[in-house]
Amino acid sequence: MYRILYAGDLHAADTAEQSPTRFKLHFQRLKKLDQIAIKYNCSAIVQVGDLGIYSRSSAVMEYFVQDKELDDGDDRYQKALAWYFCDGNHDNHQLINELYEGETRDSAQSLLKTRLFHVPRGGYVKISGVSHVFCGGANTPENCKVLGEWWPTESITTNEINRFYDTLMARRPSVVVTHDAPSRVPAIALGVRSGDRSNNSCVRDLENVYRAALNAKRHYIPRRWVFGHHHVIGEWRVGSTTFNCVGVDGQYTILSG
Repeated sequence: MYRILYAGDLHAADTAEQSPTRFKLHFQRLKKLDQIAIKYNCSAIVQVGDLGIYSRSSAVMEYFVQDKELDDGDDRYQKALAWYFCDGNHDNHQLINELYEGETRDSAQSLLKTRLFHVPRGGYVKISGVSHVFCGGANTPENCKVLGEWWPTESITTNEINRFYDTLMARRPSVVVTHDAPSRVPAIALGVRSGDRSNNSCVRDLENVYRAALNAKRHYIPRRWVFGHHHVIGEWRVGSTTFNCVGVDGQYTILSG
């Protein structure tokens, strides 16, 4: 029996200096997710990208670093759950790699020895006995690219998409976690134009991986695929796969089995 909370995009990037009000709001949302997960007896939190890691002073990093420094007799410390996340298109990918320090769990790497674990593209991790494979990354529309809020490494490379496919076929996980979703998830459900999806290289790459896994001699069909990026919350059954988009700004879905 497992119960895991899957959290949507948080964009908790503001620093206390930039915006004290938004910094406080980010702290409240992060804490609320922790409280909800504990209340409903979840064993971990999985976040689907755009967590908001822009700098070492981003609200999300301050939250987890301060949490680490709590006394081990503190109630919040005793109940604290591990967070696992993939990178989105609004995360500083170079900085994430620089923050690797601490415990490693399968492919997941702790940032600054906190309970926040980054899972790289094509990474595998078993969470509460449930196998997960992650693949972050997405493409920011040209008209939304603001300096300091997106990075060229947001897009998934050929090597990364190949690693994602290889890990899926080798590990055959119960849950797939990505930032965007393959094109088989209906565009109308995500509130975007179908042309925007069909012309998106990241979406095509994820769809090609799904089809390749489906058509392989020893085929693999994901039972559950969780993603974010589109800031909507919903569940859709497409073929044999249940897709969940888990929202934005503190929205979440709890899955159990």
